[in-house]
Amino acid sequence: MLSWSFKTLVRLLAWLGLLAVTLVVVAFINGPTWCIGESCSVQGWVSAMSGWAGAIAAASTIGLLWRQAKEAVRSADISQKTLEHAQKTTEAQLRAYVLVDHAKFDPHNVAIMIVFKNTGSTPARDMKMSVQIIVAKSAEMEVEEETSVPTRHGPLGPGESFTFLTPLLGLKDGSVQRVQSGIATFIADGTLSYTDIFGADHSTRFRCFTSTLGGRLVEKMNTAVESYTFD
Repeated sequence: MLSWSFKTLVRLLAWLGLLAVTLVVVAFINGPTWCIGESCSVQGWVSAMSGWAGAIAAASTIGLLWRQAKEAVRSADISQKTLEHAQKTTEAQLRAYVLVDHAKFDPHNVAIMIVFKNTGSTPARDMKMSVQIIVAKSAEMEVEEETSVPTRHGPLGPGESFTFLTPLLGLKDGSVQRVQSGIATFIADGTLSYTDIFGADHSTRFRCFTSTLGGRLVEKMNTAVESYTFD
């Protein structure tokens, strides 16, 4: 609003300056005719010269004011950009950042557990999540079957965690046994979306998968870094 007012003032001064310069030119063109002939007097010439000088002074003053106003607009723009940059920096420092803390496969309850943590300085709000549970061949990562699990969660304060636990229901018979024997792999592929206290929307894209060690299923799931992003 302040920058707009300055710019309006600059435009007005520019037009006034143009008008003043025009008047000076007209005065120089017509000025000598004011004191031609027998009626010419010293007083007439002084009056004409005073008019020219006044017009020149007015044009100079308006030009100076125009330059000052233009500098004021530039300073206001710089101040506005500095303020916006400082605001974005502050929001980036204070906003919520919800990340995957760890994930595991629970063989006893036949469920996948993913723990999310808010590592930011303010709460995350309106959290929504959609997770696809995929059974894939271990060697080729070829999808054999998948099921989707949508969920919602309330506000998550800074430093707090919440656990997403989904029983592996609706899968084909023998899928769990295939994973436990290392023939197949469980993949949890999903997106978590939330809103920070500044009203901006963010999302965390994640992928966790099971693995085996020495022919035995490792309960702790790996998190694929290349598939894990946030904004």
